[in-house]
Amino acid sequence: MLENNKQTISNVENSSIQQARGDIHNTNTFILTEGKTLEDVIRSVMRSELDIVTKEAYEKFNQIIEEFRNRLADEIRKLKNPQDIVDRFKEPKYQFALHDTIKEYAQTDCKETKEDLIDLLIDGLQVDDNSTEQFVINDARHIIPKLTIASSHFLGAMLLRKIVYGNHPYILTINLEEHAKIFEHLDKITKLDIAYMQQLRCIDTMGLQFNVTIEEEMRKKYDLFFRQAPSIEKYAEFISNNPQIKDLDLVHKMDGKFGFQKVSINLYEEELRRKGLHYYMPKIKEFISLFPLYNDEEIKNKLLSINPLWENAIHLFDDESIKGLKLSPVGAYIANRIVQKEKMHVARATLKELFF
Repeated sequence: MLENNKQTISNVENSSIQQARGDIHNTNTFILTEGKTLEDVIRSVMRSELDIVTKEAYEKFNQIIEEFRNRLADEIRKLKNPQDIVDRFKEPKYQFALHDTIKEYAQTDCKETKEDLIDLLIDGLQVDDNSTEQFVINDARHIIPKLTIASSHFLGAMLLRKIVYGNHPYILTINLEEHAKIFEHLDKITKLDIAYMQQLRCIDTMGLQFNVTIEEEMRKKYDLFFRQAPSIEKYAEFISNNPQIKDLDLVHKMDGKFGFQKVSINLYEEELRRKGLHYYMPKIKEFISLFPLYNDEEIKNKLLSINPLWENAIHLFDDESIKGLKLSPVGAYIANRIVQKEKMHVARATLKELFF
């Protein structure tokens, strides 16, 4: 009989349970094929740790294991194939991963890190065995508890430098403002933090190559956004002399000001080539050349007017010692998770997408 849409099941052995509705409130939520429960496996792999803790710590450790078990079961239930995932804990390597994850979980008081550890454990169970992606996830599971908020956000900020923020000035402005929140803690990054992230293999050196400054990067990616705005007078004069480009939507009006319709010359070239109108491009470039690009100081001022936190990013990433760094595979994986957790409008990428 169902009461309050909850199912209570006890004394279940050597059987499989399929939950159709409601919540199952018992320790036998998941049964492995040999009849052991998920909690049986957890307590088995942690038996040696339970034996060595003091009597005073035993009860607290028990509570931590129970909390971990509940959270892990809750997350597994959300998957399409929860029983298949649980059955993987029969394998020794996943029991070792479970053991290591619970140890890390017990040693941190950070709620976010606890959530990350469970997510990473589940992620590792869902990819192909002995794949590079699985190895990267396993490394991340050991590294994330060792990263400060500033360090993890530094990795996220490095990844965001590879992102195209938007093709329209309005979207670009919104994203530049929103993404800057990940820069909040960058002023706390020290040379020790950088050296330790290198030791953890989150970042590598680029050899003889170097990243450009934030200002140079913005000017290259968004050469129409970081440029003197076109005036209505010059636009009207140019169109009167070149009526053939009148309908190409070169400019727009936003917040009472005129600006270019796109953020990059390349976007005009791509659109005109697609429409078979590429022969208009020389005239468009002629019009654009009437308005000079911003210098470094002007680019910085515009970024700060969008969000003052860009100051932290500019100060850090324009440093010569930082310009020669790049994300490693595990660093990129962690950075991708950070960006997603910050709920930024960036599609989650796979490792292959991040590196190819």
